[in-house]
Amino acid sequence: MEPLLVEDADIRLVKELSESRAEPKWLLKQRVEALELFEKLPQEKSPLYGKYSDIKSSDFQGIDMKNRRIPSSFTESSEELESFLGDEQLKSLLIQVDDKVVKKTIDNEDGAKGVILTDIANALEEHPNLIKKYFLNGALKSQDDKFVALNHAFFNSGLFIYVPKNTSLKQPITNLFLSKTVGAGIFSRNLIVLDEGSSLKFIDESHSMEGDCSDIHSLYSTVTDIHLAKRSQFTYGGIQNLGNNVINLANKKVILDGDSRITSSQAYFGGGLTRTRLDNVLVGPNASTEDMEVILADNVQRFDMVSDLTHESTSTRGTVMLRGVLMNKSKGIFKGMIRIGKDAEGAEAYLEEHAMLLTKGAMANAIPGLEIETNDVKATHSASVALVEEEEIFYLMSRGLDKDEARKMVVLAFIEPIIRRIPSPNVRHRIWYLFELKWRKDKGLKLRPEDMVLLDGDFEETERSGPQEFFDRHYK
Repeated sequence: MEPLLVEDADIRLVKELSESRAEPKWLLKQRVEALELFEKLPQEKSPLYGKYSDIKSSDFQGIDMKNRRIPSSFTESSEELESFLGDEQLKSLLIQVDDKVVKKTIDNEDGAKGVILTDIANALEEHPNLIKKYFLNGALKSQDDKFVALNHAFFNSGLFIYVPKNTSLKQPITNLFLSKTVGAGIFSRNLIVLDEGSSLKFIDESHSMEGDCSDIHSLYSTVTDIHLAKRSQFTYGGIQNLGNNVINLANKKVILDGDSRITSSQAYFGGGLTRTRLDNVLVGPNASTEDMEVILADNVQRFDMVSDLTHESTSTRGTVMLRGVLMNKSKGIFKGMIRIGKDAEGAEAYLEEHAMLLTKGAMANAIPGLEIETNDVKATHSASVALVEEEEIFYLMSRGLDKDEARKMVVLAFIEPIIRRIPSPNVRHRIWYLFELKWRKDKGLKLRPEDMVLLDGDFEETERSGPQEFFDRHYK
């Protein structure tokens, strides 16, 4: 595998970036060490995964890490921005255009006393001890992954959220990232901390403002550390709808203490190359996680996904469900590992990775795995990759649907069981809208309001049973 180099990735630029932001010496040291690790680390530490990685140096050609300027005419009241917000009245919101935060607000009437929502640069100034604590002892470390190291060396943006003890926000906090400058390298380092007994709903969206009009690649890299203290509850909903000229590198790690819970859902529609790494680490007893991911790929899009469950304590529960639909000449690599440590008696884990190919030119691999070091556990994984069944298409066409409608119906039946479980009605609605938009765009058709997919009825939020139903079904 060829060495992976990124244009302008040198210590000089790292030092200039740190000095321009008046950062403390400990952070400059961390940046330099991260860059050295990036140059040494392989793309994949696991030999099992290495042969399936096809990221090349050519993917990064033309990306200028210094090109991060926002046109002076751009403001938070811009019509461009309004088109992404729509009619939603978001009271707790952070908007980032490239590496610049153009708006941030918190709803102080929503029980948000003491809640911190700010950009990472401001957090370094106002909460230096807290940021230093989590940056030096973070969930994701530079030695964990080549692209975590790259982000730690060059991060130029990011957000910080802190929810105090026994604090619950009724309305979600929304983070909206917009990619505008073609050819830019944007690196966001995010930190989310929930103290004991707190709860938060968080919506994370990324879109491109320039569409797919350019052949020049842009880079959007995120590293997100999430720390959940005892009895905290976190609901995460993510939508990635970047242009096909954007490389998206996303690493996220969640540390869950005793009796904490995270429900995570992510839908991927855009990006020419998307590489994600997610690890839920259940370090406290009775911690639980449920992760749902949906991918819709077309043209020559590439997706390289890893979703891991790491159980380190007793009576922990984890579920990962990933379903990808691939068309034309798109490619998908879906990997995951259930790790159950020697002190994790009573752990229950479920991992599924399924891919549907709509054309013979599409390709996918699903590679789940198990590493179990103790007894008295329940662990199951499943995987499949298959072309759409022509018999199903024929049956639906015999009932009056044309071929495109029949194919769409099969796809909806494949992904709906995952989307149905997403607890946020707003996220479910947005996913269905973007699904319909992308499906019709591929056929050269325009989307009308009456064409919207509304499989959730009124989108009423309901209680989710979590992973229990899977274990009841697999272990009688």
